[in-house]
Amino acid sequence: MAQALVRGAISREAESPADAVYGADIVILATPIQAMPTVMDAIAPHLSPHTVVTDVASTKAQVMRWAAEHLPSAAFIGGHPMAGKEKTGLEAALPDLFQGATYCIVASPGATAQSLERVKRMAVAVGAAPMILDADEHDYLVAGISHLPLLVAAALVRSVAGDSAWPVMRRLASTGFRDTSRLASGSPEMGRDMCLTNKDAILAWLERFRYELEWFCSVIEKDESTVEDALAQARTSRKKWLEEKGW
Repeated sequence: MAQALVRGAISREAESPADAVYGADIVILATPIQAMPTVMDAIAPHLSPHTVVTDVASTKAQVMRWAAEHLPSAAFIGGHPMAGKEKTGLEAALPDLFQGATYCIVASPGATAQSLERVKRMAVAVGAAPMILDADEHDYLVAGISHLPLLVAAALVRSVAGDSAWPVMRRLASTGFRDTSRLASGSPEMGRDMCLTNKDAILAWLERFRYELEWFCSVIEKDESTVEDALAQARTSRKKWLEEKGW
């Protein structure tokens, strides 16, 4: 807290969750997903009637259910900024982290239009573009473009690092392996909570990815000419996406 105060990230130190939310217009829960219910219980009696509570967790359906149970009287708006790094902690903070990012917003059934608008304005204020989604829709889509890549990166590292040739391979590994495996450097705690709270969607995408791997095994073994076509298709899809993002 002292370091955050020096850096200007906070204006005052809080000794407890209750102290932190006292008089707040907006409360943002930015904790590991599994810690949410405990934090919600801790702040619930101390929220002002006008306070809007939101979060930045990478899964939404479970968080929305917890909010309904633990914050029944609060205006809760689920949030998930699609921006982040594999590094964690105050030293990894970036002032422009949300610039140009999509900010997913999920409104609870009892949330007012004013509460929703307040969170949307907050997202815009940090440079992001708000996108309204249903909780289940969010979890399915994000499982494919965020959660699956994390698990694929982890599987890649486990595959090669578990081989007896790894001491030699790691000397050969360069930027391609570094970039493909980047997400494996993320917080194991966050990854665990993500899997536990979005299990069905993640399993569905893992099954689809397994099919693609098995398909590649088949064509490499029996139909080499198809490999180039598949790689070209993937390259084209990625190129179009990069152009759309302006990267």
